[in-house]
Amino acid sequence: MRSLTSGDVHSLGENRVNVTLRNLTPFFEAFGIKKGDKMYRPAEELVVIW
Repeated sequence: MRSLTSGDVHSLGENRVNVTLRNLTPFFEAFGIKKGDKMYRPAEELVVIW
């Protein structure tokens, strides 16, 4: 895993999905994600690019 992370320009498959979804408020709303759930991320930690 370490070798793939440092040597490949693409993130690992798990991160391509889970990390992205953890930053989307519509995902939280659609699936009822709340504090204490594994995919939950507090609003102040959300990454917003645009």
